[in-house]
Amino acid sequence: MRRPTFGSIAVALLGGAAVFVACAFFGVETPFALAWGLAVSIVIAAARVVQTDELPVWPPQVPADDRIGVSDVARLAWVISPTSGHPGRSAVLRVTDVLRRRLRARGLELDDPDDAAAIDRLLGPDVRAGLLAPRPTVSALEAAVAAAERLSPDTQENT
Repeated sequence: MRRPTFGSIAVALLGGAAVFVACAFFGVETPFALAWGLAVSIVIAAARVVQTDELPVWPPQVPADDRIGVSDVARLAWVISPTSGHPGRSAVLRVTDVLRRRLRARGLELDDPDDAAAIDRLLGPDVRAGLLAPRPTVSALEAAVAAAERLSPDTQENT
């Protein structure tokens, strides 16, 4: 419920006046035309006061997965192109995002050349290079998923 504003009162009065004029034009007696106009004004005012300010969100939001203990990497949907055998862009972006968050928690940045040696020691050889390649292979993505699982946080991440 919201407080009536000058605009909502004006709209209600204009609507009632329009109904009064229409009734009078069609020959309805003045007291009855006034009653109809007043009734319409009250209905419009009530509808504008009860109206909520919240608009529906579009597109609808995906409900959060409330399963506890399920890794976000385990929930990853694989999209592999049958013609090229390469994983889809969404799968690569999702794995890269998870790996970035988990490395950032350890003070490392996946794209920072200064952190490359420390990341290679932590993840294993060629995991970082395979994931950041222009067209990562399925085996490179699988190695990155395994590395991300090894870096799994103690608590469930909010994604």
